[in-house]
Amino acid sequence: MNAIKNFFNKEDIFKMIVDLSDRPIIISSLDGKYLYMNKLYLSIREKNDRYMHGKHWWDTFDDSGLAKRIKKQHSNIVNNGDLSYSAEYSINKDKTVFIDWKAIIMYSKVYGEKIIIEYGNDVSEKMFLKSQLIHMQKLDSLGTLAGGIAHEFNNILTSIIGYSSFLKNLFHSGSKERGYVDKIQRASLGAAKLTSKLLGFARKGKYVEKLINPNLVVQEIYEIIQKTIHRKIEIKINLLNEIKFILADYDQIFQSIMNLVINASDAMPDGGTLSLSTHLETFYKDTEFKEDGYTVKKGDYYAISVKDTGIGMNKELQKKILEPFFTTKSEGKGTGLGMPMVYGVAKSHKGNLFIDSEPNKGTLITIIIPIAARKGIMAISEDSGIFPIVKIKNNKSILIVDDDVQILDYLENVLTEYGYQIKRALDGQEAYDIINSGINIDLILLDLILPKLDGEAFIKKFNDDSKDIKIIIMTSYPDDTKVEKLKLSGVNYFIFKPFKISNLINLLGNIFKDEDV
Repeated sequence: MNAIKNFFNKEDIFKMIVDLSDRPIIISSLDGKYLYMNKLYLSIREKNDRYMHGKHWWDTFDDSGLAKRIKKQHSNIVNNGDLSYSAEYSINKDKTVFIDWKAIIMYSKVYGEKIIIEYGNDVSEKMFLKSQLIHMQKLDSLGTLAGGIAHEFNNILTSIIGYSSFLKNLFHSGSKERGYVDKIQRASLGAAKLTSKLLGFARKGKYVEKLINPNLVVQEIYEIIQKTIHRKIEIKINLLNEIKFILADYDQIFQSIMNLVINASDAMPDGGTLSLSTHLETFYKDTEFKEDGYTVKKGDYYAISVKDTGIGMNKELQKKILEPFFTTKSEGKGTGLGMPMVYGVAKSHKGNLFIDSEPNKGTLITIIIPIAARKGIMAISEDSGIFPIVKIKNNKSILIVDDDVQILDYLENVLTEYGYQIKRALDGQEAYDIINSGINIDLILLDLILPKLDGEAFIKKFNDDSKDIKIIIMTSYPDDTKVEKLKLSGVNYFIFKPFKISNLINLLGNIFKDEDV
């Protein structure tokens, strides 16, 4: 005990020890005036000793609300003996510090009075990670909600798109009635794109590969930002003349490029030039990049570039922006997940991302993705929406299973016109009972999400009973894990909402073609 007292009698040694601490430490009088603060606490507060010394705790904060909370905390320590507390310091609009404090009240010979000694633990990083986790949980919930909304909306669109395709056959080419139907179809397909983006958000990282032309993605983004981006920013676009395709998820590529565009815009607060471009890159051998140890395989790549004339970045910052949760934006304006997401999308598509930037000279970011082989490219072409009604030669009985009455009505009306015999069920259990009743069923058109007995459970029960009836799965989720399981279990036919009636009729024709349909 005497050794401790001697330390407290030697002010210089005591202060040196306090300054060497890796925790913020405050020494103050019983009435709350700062007597001494170590260097770490001063650096956290971004103040100097001359400014702080002799002032009450609460007098050193510009935020009146924070000052009031600090004053109350002092009162709790002195009057109520609350020696542990947490404090949140909003130092400026871009910085918030969280510290867990523990306090001791004792008499000091050095100061000749009772003092409060506080030592803290800076938990800012822990609180930041906690807030990011909460944010991610909110995004997860929002993704689930978005997926549910998209599913219901897709049911509505399936009917609209289907009936309009069917209706189109009733009017001759060039008539104003067919023109009206064309407009309904265009509006419906635009809405289908929106639900596709909602489902892309709900997929949480999973993606569906299709052959797409990146020029169309860039062109769509260009048309959007022309109307929304700050007018001080000039937008330029330069697209590849050749028609090339990549095998990719449209929504993830769209989101990635849009993210780069938003970052580029934010980097030019005083205006500048934003350039969107596409071109080809060829790697003549496998190339390893030292920055991340990632190897780009030899071959031809589609390059999508976003360039700005903004503030730019040094080499150190260029490395950090690909780290999760790192952001240069102020609190509330960035999660630090945008660039890692773009980088992850590029790599998951067997490509890469390159950054070329200098302070005050702007930034060029390029995503490269392998060019897809020409095989199957024609499969992405859209049909005209006109599909003549040709009655099937042999009666085929189809059981339609969906919990949406609108879908049941639509599919029954349309398929009956083509000559199919239709039965319907609102849930999996009802469908199973119909199958077991002995009614002849040649094919089941089954929605994956059903009450009582969902699509996956229905098929398991169906297979356990060794039923030999063809099944087409209808779903809004082409990448759902249930779809993958069903493929492994032997289900071969899938159609994704919203679909055109021509797609369904073609699929039915292919399934029954060996039976002289």
